[in-house]
Amino acid sequence: MAQKTLNFTTTTSPEDVIIQAIHTITGNRWRVESQGSRNAIFVREENKFKLINMLVVFFLLLFFVIPGLIALVLMALRQPRIEGRIILTATQNGRITTVTAQTDGKGAERRVQKFFATLPAAPDATPSM
Repeated sequence: MAQKTLNFTTTTSPEDVIIQAIHTITGNRWRVESQGSRNAIFVREENKFKLINMLVVFFLLLFFVIPGLIALVLMALRQPRIEGRIILTATQNGRITTVTAQTDGKGAERRVQKFFATLPAAPDATPSM
């Protein structure tokens, strides 16, 4: 996965930027892994129960109860892998806050662009990549 860095300048304080990021980015399997007053890390985990796995477990339960139960337990215990990561940092210089987002993985860049759209832009500021 290619890592991409996105920047945005706003007049919002760094603390408010992080609060807004949590409200905007979380959901749809995205969660906050770590949070500070001026930074946050978001991760997206893969879906644990994929359709093909559920069909195999259903078939095993339908015909073979013990192997079906074993497959169900193994599937539930499997650790999910991380599909995407967003590292968000907000730094303040006077009244202007610069937000830097490092994205990696599925849908991360789209989530950050959606978040940037919710922030008021600083005068003479445009998002950069």
